[in-house]
Amino acid sequence: MTVFTGPVLRDNDELYLDKHRIPAEFWKVVALVKEDGQLSATAYIQSQRDLISGLEAWGGFGEYKTYQVPVSHIEQLTGLDFGELRQHDPLMPQGLESTFPQVLLIDNLENVIL
Repeated sequence: MTVFTGPVLRDNDELYLDKHRIPAEFWKVVALVKEDGQLSATAYIQSQRDLISGLEAWGGFGEYKTYQVPVSHIEQLTGLDFGELRQHDPLMPQGLESTFPQVLLIDNLENVIL
């Protein structure tokens, strides 16, 4: 298994102390070989947008939400190119590109599609 991860950086990310931008979302792309020998590549967005709103006044931490999204969606958000991994993504049928990616809320392991 190989995991790539990083922040989604946006110009409108929340400012902390009027100078530090706090990313509202983080991404992960996971590539693995399944038990049947087939490659699978899945991608995830973790959002903390609701947690960091008004951070200076609140100052606490809590739960974040995780969503499974197509690998191509991470490429669009970040400008990165994951090459052939997108062809092994169960959320992106072969030959079909969508401008509105399928998004699945992951609130337990059974929701993950490999």
